[in-house]
Amino acid sequence: NSKPEMIVVDEKGFRSLPGSIAVARAYISGASGDVAGTMTYARQAIDNLPEDANFWRGAATAFLGISNWALGNLEEAHEAFANGIAILKLEGDTDLEVSGDYVLAKIRMGQGRLRAAQRTIEQAIQVSKDLGEPAVIGTSDLYVGLAELNCEYGDVESASKYLSQSQELGEHAAINENLHHLYIVKSRIKMIEGDSDAALDLLAEAGRVYVKSPSPDVHPVASLQ
Repeated sequence: NSKPEMIVVDEKGFRSLPGSIAVARAYISGASGDVAGTMTYARQAIDNLPEDANFWRGAATAFLGISNWALGNLEEAHEAFANGIAILKLEGDTDLEVSGDYVLAKIRMGQGRLRAAQRTIEQAIQVSKDLGEPAVIGTSDLYVGLAELNCEYGDVESASKYLSQSQELGEHAAINENLHHLYIVKSRIKMIEGDSDAALDLLAEAGRVYVKSPSPDVHPVASLQ
């Protein structure tokens, strides 16, 4: 008896399958701290994905940026992640520009390029405003980023104002993996104000809500404590 012929309903999805599996493995590797694995699987995905598989190619390129960030190759990280977000936007998902720009701003902060980080965040906030209500996911994180920047500038009043704006938007406008950043910046403000007990309580809360992700933990709670 001859074997039945396989019927492929979604040809594009079928052609993308090896690459999409590699992207999933890149995510798992990143979340478990295996930076080398993330980079290997991201490159494997890019090599195997069809040219028109924009979603998966964009995700793989972004993971390449994330792995370079974890390795400290910050300029390469910024370039790859920006390219990844640009590819993903070809799928018409403008929301990704908001959450993606937060990552790009964090990379710029790591380089000490605070004004460039601020410009990136302000542009993303404008994109979010243009998209209307309710605020797209990731918008709340942008205001946390502005608060962090203002801590760097020594402007605690502005930092507190931006944190309030972030909280007014609510947790639905934040990415779960970034929620601990809010408590870290709150803690930093308390330290600047001289309230170390409150700062430690907030760091404990940051540790409680922390979620592992492929993004490098550039401000480990234990180190801050």
